[in-house]
Amino acid sequence: MKKVLIYILLSTFPALSIAARDTWITEVMVESVASYNPYGINVITVKFSIPDGRTLNTSCGITNQNLIVSHTTSHDWSRAYQGHIAVLLSAQAQQIPVDLLIDPAICSSETYGRFANGVGALFVGVVANHQ
Repeated sequence: MKKVLIYILLSTFPALSIAARDTWITEVMVESVASYNPYGINVITVKFSIPDGRTLNTSCGITNQNLIVSHTTSHDWSRAYQGHIAVLLSAQAQQIPVDLLIDPAICSSETYGRFANGVGALFVGVVANHQ
């Protein structure tokens, strides 16, 4: 399984364009992964916990308060995001910590179903941390 995770990560990194404002949220545990399509918009939402109890200080208050990040697109999911979903679900199942790459400057207060407090900062990448 670890080889599969490494392959997915390596195959998605060339597709990532890391801007200067992007921020890593490190060593978090994936609590839930939601993939849904309200009104023709594809959404991935990741809820996470921080095992060491530290607080977040990104420029997205919704992410800081609710420990949530999301990615939305009106296009079909790229292979990169399909890979991100696979890494997130694998890490959750194995209880492996992850690092989440976000763009906190893009912070959504949009509400979808059970995410009544908004969907947080823009999620753009993930790395599973093998122990």
